[in-house]
Amino acid sequence: MKKIYIYLLIAILPIISSFIALTAAFTQTLPYMKDSTFMHKLVTSEFWATMNVLVNIPFLRMANEFLNPAQLLLYSYLISFITQLFSNKYLYISPTSYDDYVAMIIMFGAMAISGYKVFN
Repeated sequence: MKKIYIYLLIAILPIISSFIALTAAFTQTLPYMKDSTFMHKLVTSEFWATMNVLVNIPFLRMANEFLNPAQLLLYSYLISFITQLFSNKYLYISPTSYDDYVAMIIMFGAMAISGYKVFN
């Protein structure tokens, strides 16, 4: 049962982390941030960066037991890409370019290859 919880956390924590990073980027584009002071912008950015780290560290510690570093990095890219698709469609309302999809296909291929040991 404990492994199921760990797998669920490994699946959910990077999504939360990506949405925290997305929220940080989105708050910088709000109208009230245009005229805010440098210190306010800095504190806002640091707050969201701290929240992101508080989510990322447990994720990386748990995921490192099941995935090798290459798979972990590619999994993070995968979650970031899915979050980017969501944000482009619903927050920024801008189309996703073809190069994003091509990059994702390359990442899927790299994720599949990274599971195999090529060199001894």
